[in-house]
Amino acid sequence: MLRPSLLSGTAWNLLGLVVPLFVAVIAIPWLMALLGLERFGFLALVWALVGYASVLDLGIGKTLIRVVSRRLADGDRHGALALASMAAQLLLLIGLALGLGLWLASGPLLAHADARTGIPAEEAAGALAVVAALLPMVLVNSAQVAMLSAWQDFMRLNLLRAVLSTLTYLAPLLLALQGVTDLRAVVSSLLLVRLAGLLAYGIVSWRRCGWLPRPGGWSREGLASLMAVGRWMFIVNFTAPLMAYLDRFVVGLQLPLREVAVYAAPGEIPNRLLMVPYAVLAALFPRVANEGADPVELRRVLGQSVRWLCALMTPLVLVGVAFAVPAMTAWLGADNGPLAGVVLQVLLAGLWLSSLSMGPMTVVQAAGDLRHVAMFYLLQVPLLLAMLWAFTEPLGIVGAALAIALRQGIDTVGILWLAVRQLGLPLGRWRRFALGLLGSAVVLVLVATARSWAGALMAAVSGLGICAAIVIWLWFEADERRRAWHWVQARWRRAGAPPGAR
Repeated sequence: MLRPSLLSGTAWNLLGLVVPLFVAVIAIPWLMALLGLERFGFLALVWALVGYASVLDLGIGKTLIRVVSRRLADGDRHGALALASMAAQLLLLIGLALGLGLWLASGPLLAHADARTGIPAEEAAGALAVVAALLPMVLVNSAQVAMLSAWQDFMRLNLLRAVLSTLTYLAPLLLALQGVTDLRAVVSSLLLVRLAGLLAYGIVSWRRCGWLPRPGGWSREGLASLMAVGRWMFIVNFTAPLMAYLDRFVVGLQLPLREVAVYAAPGEIPNRLLMVPYAVLAALFPRVANEGADPVELRRVLGQSVRWLCALMTPLVLVGVAFAVPAMTAWLGADNGPLAGVVLQVLLAGLWLSSLSMGPMTVVQAAGDLRHVAMFYLLQVPLLLAMLWAFTEPLGIVGAALAIALRQGIDTVGILWLAVRQLGLPLGRWRRFALGLLGSAVVLVLVATARSWAGALMAAVSGLGICAAIVIWLWFEADERRRAWHWVQARWRRAGAPPGAR
């Protein structure tokens, strides 16, 4: 049985991701209308840059969680706090280096993109300078988040995360509603949000952990423990987020910024939907983190992870694909909505393919095969860059989405192969699963033709019926169908029983 702390931690993690998504749905159309597509496209690139900077910490954030948790378990609270202070200083130095690098590179970047941006050079340069000042705050915040995670204070951590992520959308919107569209002011509002976040996280860390970063206290042993993430884990941590954000930068280099705006709006939805499989993995498969797990058990978990995640994500993706065009048209308007809807459909197809690999990826990491994963990711980065460069210019933002979906398909095949190579064939009837996978792909293609609300509703209802049959008869094993049926019968009898009998 799962521990309550795991379930509550998963629930709070979902809250920290769901709330900003709802705010983004409301704020993005307003921002596009008030700022204009060019300035909103620039702002979308800033969001992507800040998001990627948060993982450029050399793996120190994740390592800090593990090391602090271990020291707390050993009763060495003073050592844990001292190590966290050293990590915060190290991350500050990394952030300053990244900010300096961005500031030095801003001139060549703007010179290359000057003809495409449609934004005054002084305004764009000033906005990038503010982003450069923002990066150190982003990195120091990683240490604060790591400390609260090590203390397992998921409630406060995700409440703060939800508020600050929400303000990332609301602060620019409030300025735009006041008629302020200068990117220097808009990006400065993000800097103020991050500064407020640092203070808020600092107060919570002090009250919860008794910790505030202090200068000094460096030690060779502490530095070695922070940098012990390993080169293969560092490569995985570096390349995986890079591939998640690379498309927006290539679109920004090859197409006008207004195209970036139309691409970024639907791109937020698949990124947020990733929280669903991540939450399921956290709830269902914590046991694979044990490197000494039984190979037969890992094979069983490998099979379940693929089938269950596919059974969960297929209906979600199908509904998204069916309603993508009418929903994007209602959200972004008749000029940009239909194209954004097609982009969303392609990105959702890529998300569907990617979800197949998430469980096997967890199992492969648990089996200790990080070297092959890291090498595979290193091969994918130039491949993705080449596909983006080849597809984006002739096909526009739909080509960029196709490159992303194709890369995710390649990643899924490779990760599944690594998992089978590491553990052997997973337990289960895989011919039936492959048949259901092919049938689901055909259904997704058919529902993607819907262009009106009525057509989308009909396509979604019929598609969900077919998917339910596929899940029950082709993807679930016999014992899983039996347990599911017993669960339904029990709930049905309980619902029909008189109050006194319950």
